[in-house]
Amino acid sequence: MSKTQQRSIFVTVLAWIFIVLSGIFLVAAVLYGQGDKWLSLIDLLIAAALLITSFGLFKRWNWARRCAIGIMVLAILFGLFVTFKTLAEPSWGFLILFPLFGIPSIVISLLFGWFVKKLFSAPIMAEFGIEMPAVRSESEMRSEE
Repeated sequence: MSKTQQRSIFVTVLAWIFIVLSGIFLVAAVLYGQGDKWLSLIDLLIAAALLITSFGLFKRWNWARRCAIGIMVLAILFGLFVTFKTLAEPSWGFLILFPLFGIPSIVISLLFGWFVKKLFSAPIMAEFGIEMPAVRSESEMRSEE
């Protein structure tokens, strides 16, 4: 990224949100990881990886953008799984579970989908040092022939 290029507010805010949430996850993994040692270690590794990815996103490193996209795609798939699982088992519990888990899963999935789409946009990719090739029209291609 050149020094004259502006950093988007979107990436900065997204990075700070991820930094705060992954920091909370890391502290929770340290404080409440008293149970199974392997699960505690896995929680710590995941939280540390999320925190490192968040800082990389803030620094505009492309590997962090890719990791953030992957994390959000996995979260979308998990959210859809939770929603469909809740819908597949209608019962009295459904009336309680769907508003608690299904609706937030749908909202978060839509929000993450928008984040992923935005992280693939040309101006955001340019922030990460990825220049998109110019799209030529048909008339430009014919004039070269």
